[in-house]
Amino acid sequence: MTLNYSNKLLLILFVWLISTCPAQVVSGEDAFSKHHWIFAKEHLDQSSIQAVKGPAGEILGETFFAPGKQFSAIVLDGESNSIMISEQSTQVNLPTKQITAEAWVFINQDLEWGGIIGAVSDNGKDESGWILGYRNQHFYFGLATQDKQQLTYLTAKSEFELEKWYHVVGAYDGNVHQLFVNGQLAASDSSRSGAIFYPSTDTFYEIGAFHDSNEYFRLSGMLHEVSVSSHIMNQKQIAARYRAKLNKLPGKAIKPKKYHLAHSPYACYEPNGDVTLCWQTEIASPSIIRYGEPGQIDQVVNQARPQHKHRVTLTGLTPNQIYEYQISVRRNGQELQSHKHLFDTTFNHRPRPVPDELSPFGTNSTAKYYADAAKNILSKTGITKGYCIVYGIGEGLLAYELAKQSELIIVGVDTDADKVASVRQKMYAAKVYGTRITVRHVKSLEALPFTRDFANLIVSDDFITHGKLVGSPGETFRLLRPEGGTLFLGQPAANSKPIKKMDLHQWFKQTGLTFSLNEDKTGLWGTGKRDVVAGAGEWSHQYGDPGNASFGGETLGGISRASDLEVQWIGLPGADFGIDRQVRLSAPLAVNGRLFHQGMNRIIALDSYNGAFLWLLEIADLRRTNIPRDAANWCADQQNLFVAVNGECWVLNAYTGERMRVLQLPDHSRHQSHDWGYIANAGDMIFGSSVKRGSIYTDYWGRERWFDGTGSPGDGTDKVCSDDLFAYDKQTGQKAWNYQNGVILNTSIAVGDGRVYFVESRHPKVKTLVHGDARFLSAKDRRRGKTKGVAKEKLWLDQYMVALDARTGKKLWERPIDTTDGLVTFYLVYSDHKIVISASGGGEYHVYAFDAKNGEQQWHSIAPWSRNNHGAHAQHPAVVAGKVYQVPHVYDLESGSMVSNNMMGGNISRRCGSYVATEKSLIYRGNNLLSMWDMKNEQVSDWYRLRSSCWLSTIPAAGMLLSPEGGGGCSCGAWMETSLGFAPRVPIAKQNKN
Repeated sequence: MTLNYSNKLLLILFVWLISTCPAQVVSGEDAFSKHHWIFAKEHLDQSSIQAVKGPAGEILGETFFAPGKQFSAIVLDGESNSIMISEQSTQVNLPTKQITAEAWVFINQDLEWGGIIGAVSDNGKDESGWILGYRNQHFYFGLATQDKQQLTYLTAKSEFELEKWYHVVGAYDGNVHQLFVNGQLAASDSSRSGAIFYPSTDTFYEIGAFHDSNEYFRLSGMLHEVSVSSHIMNQKQIAARYRAKLNKLPGKAIKPKKYHLAHSPYACYEPNGDVTLCWQTEIASPSIIRYGEPGQIDQVVNQARPQHKHRVTLTGLTPNQIYEYQISVRRNGQELQSHKHLFDTTFNHRPRPVPDELSPFGTNSTAKYYADAAKNILSKTGITKGYCIVYGIGEGLLAYELAKQSELIIVGVDTDADKVASVRQKMYAAKVYGTRITVRHVKSLEALPFTRDFANLIVSDDFITHGKLVGSPGETFRLLRPEGGTLFLGQPAANSKPIKKMDLHQWFKQTGLTFSLNEDKTGLWGTGKRDVVAGAGEWSHQYGDPGNASFGGETLGGISRASDLEVQWIGLPGADFGIDRQVRLSAPLAVNGRLFHQGMNRIIALDSYNGAFLWLLEIADLRRTNIPRDAANWCADQQNLFVAVNGECWVLNAYTGERMRVLQLPDHSRHQSHDWGYIANAGDMIFGSSVKRGSIYTDYWGRERWFDGTGSPGDGTDKVCSDDLFAYDKQTGQKAWNYQNGVILNTSIAVGDGRVYFVESRHPKVKTLVHGDARFLSAKDRRRGKTKGVAKEKLWLDQYMVALDARTGKKLWERPIDTTDGLVTFYLVYSDHKIVISASGGGEYHVYAFDAKNGEQQWHSIAPWSRNNHGAHAQHPAVVAGKVYQVPHVYDLESGSMVSNNMMGGNISRRCGSYVATEKSLIYRGNNLLSMWDMKNEQVSDWYRLRSSCWLSTIPAAGMLLSPEGGGGCSCGAWMETSLGFAPRVPIAKQNKN
């Protein structure tokens, strides 16, 4: 056929268009590709990326695209986002005999195991699937085949550069395994053959991550295009595809700067299932709250009125559902967005409210009489949570009103079976039986079939109605929990059968409680409170007390064997509350009968004696891991919980969780560059320190987050240090003093007997580090697994031990010291007028003792590690009754002489967590068991199927052993993943004796 001029011109134009058409529109490879994704806004459908060919991918986390000269790319942050194609790899028709995996990738931060795209399992003996990825700045193509049934990671010899685009292709044709980088063959292997060997069960098919059943490492950088084919491209085709997009992709990705709220947002739960979000902005601003299931934030609440303190309640939420939320503020006509955060309605454990419309008692005068009585009881006792026993159930009115007006769980007891049955029916009808109210038929009120020490409140319906004293005075003492358990008996003023004040006095006198009687216009009322158990201790700080002794004064009634303890309660929280056991979170705290425990950016408060739920907060920026290299992020006193969040100390009401006050770092110039590091309290002072922002460990996923290294660069042993140390007055919230000189090791700060002790480095290179990270690692270096070795070594030079007056900050003395380098751990303990330093490194524990009066060294001892993993080389010492317990030896505190070399019976091979002390025992994780070591006879006893976390999650306090769940995720055995409280066994005859 002959073409005229115009047809020739059209043909030339068509050819030109084809040659210059962007590959994201037309791709020759699509003719045989199975799956193909191009990351551009036009392919985005809400939170999904639509494929050019194959299944769509769900974008996990935030979505942000970087524009380029001709092509765009998706930006991944390395922490919260990746693209999930399927959680069931068997359902997506993956290549079976031969494969080509291709990607355009830009990597910001290196990983030990980084993934670009794959469907892989690499867990010990289970090595299967394939993955295109990178490690230690080398690209690789990992593949398992039927002949060998294990993974081979074909790796490029040359390093790639960070923050630069690369075209990476992995290929396998059934015989030859190849890797191409930027169109060039980078590695080849012909040692395998046969079909691809996939996992026997489903694994994750995911872009931007190395993800299998126990590892999840996400890519930090950008992706433009990813494809997977069951056909093989030759090198010429690969090189052409590389050249087609060279220099046409985005430059360095700049993500939109997120708006930082003045205070980290937090979520608190309401009894009706609602969730209240609270946050604060620096200036009064309107806000928008977007929330929904992760990846589907499609619900909006507008807060139009400008304000500083924001509080929004979200209603109609689904139970047992994770929600994602984001806060936006309007500023100068522009909407600024915060980071995205999570809350989980699974953890709304608040007792559900009693429905008004289902009351079985109506609104007559009798109902009002009991409503007023209940109101008076709650007002005068201040007890609104926990367990309440109602002696003599009557018609059930008092039990009903107490449940309605509080969050108490009511247990009614009566000897009249018919009355019990009648009340049960009423409570069933009101839909509160079994959840808020339970009624028991008992043979006698003199001895109830309940565990001791559990009731927060004891009242009597029969007493209110008939003036009838019921039960045994001694039995009420047995049932009340120590530290404030209250017996409240009396009658409203209008009672027709009044009791005599003298009779009431005599009855209370027999209880053994501290009591008082009060007669006013509301009636005659007697209040009896139970005191603290003799020998009970507290666990107010990470290691028991602010001196870090791993001992809080607990005697446990003098017992030292596991068999001498019995279960007091079992309940919340479970394993879903926390983070995998190995990340070494802050220890639980137990003060004034309350137990506090941390999980995944959340705090739960329980009653120490009965496990009753008090409150829970989900705090967006709470998390702190690797406590052996840092200070904990909280402490407590009788009334308050002090929590370090970003650059602040939150003062929370210990009973309600309400935030009462926020303290800022005292040096205003550090508000944008530092966070609150160390935190402690003693007397009327709160102590804190400033750490450079980014230095606190928060990572929790992956092998390197075991924090079990031996002191090598980047293995999680770098110490978090502070640039200053300061104190606030608890009552006024005013700064008392601020000390600045060297770089202070957070694990070395201790408070005791009116003094603050610590170790600091004054080496000039340490004090003038370029990076804003006191661990001597920039965020980028940290992810590369590299460290600033010179600075790290200098930390152990020019060291001084310092003592300050705790009230004034005045320097009392300082002394240069030269301990062994604590490459693994470095701890300081104050106890009994002595300072003990434990430095672990090089296969040994070095233990030093100093006179606290002047810092003069008194002795030094060396002991070998039992092993260099599973925490055996990172144990924190305990100091009790003039002895130092540092595995494997026990030393006399005064002289340093060895008292025993059989600490914990040599049962220290798989310790993982550290140990805690009572007056007569050490409690720790032994060989796959929670164990107890008798200090006197050096015998070990165990609790079968119980384990603590990989640091500290079981603590002795309140006359009990408290073990909130911390072992979730452990693969070592079949643990009971629940929380328990143990109490010393007491013979029944002794229990009933007042």
